[in-house]
Amino acid sequence: MQSLLPAMRKAKILTPDEYELFEKNIYCEIFRASNGKRLSDIRQTWSQVPRYLKKNPEIVCAYVKQISRHAPVTGTDTTKEMEELIRKTLKTQWQPDLARMYGDLPFNNLNRQLVIAGAWLKMYGQQPELLLTLGRLCMRVQLWGKARDYFEKCLALGPDAEASLEYGKLLEQLDEPNAAMQKYRDGLARLTER
Repeated sequence: MQSLLPAMRKAKILTPDEYELFEKNIYCEIFRASNGKRLSDIRQTWSQVPRYLKKNPEIVCAYVKQISRHAPVTGTDTTKEMEELIRKTLKTQWQPDLARMYGDLPFNNLNRQLVIAGAWLKMYGQQPELLLTLGRLCMRVQLWGKARDYFEKCLALGPDAEASLEYGKLLEQLDEPNAAMQKYRDGLARLTER
């Protein structure tokens, strides 16, 4: 399908907006279907994505999800690439899945990560995915009070299994076993509702 794109553009079968949407969907599906492929193959596909589409948050998200599967094996180069793509994308456009992924990346400089995510909070407001990410980052640097605040704000916006489970971990760390158990139950209840 990807090989048909240049001919379709030239033939002007679709309007420019329709073509851009079609092209975006093709590349998103190519990345989603690349489970089990080698990292070099995934990167080869990324190199074929037109420059203007490399700024599309959905395509960036699909690509980052695929290369993240290789990050534990390939190490810091892949992590740096993911961080840079997420950071540059979220600097200009909101994408909830990218914000959520940012909190899971294994960085050496967590304080920098916190500053960047804090800037997004000012730009995009209290988005649940961003509050969850900030809570996770605060836990990793042992800012327990801030982590609690972010998890509570996240959950105040609506039920979220991940936020409940993360909040449970925090409460356990703070030696509040009963409250932790309740958050774990809340998180499990959310997971079974899906």
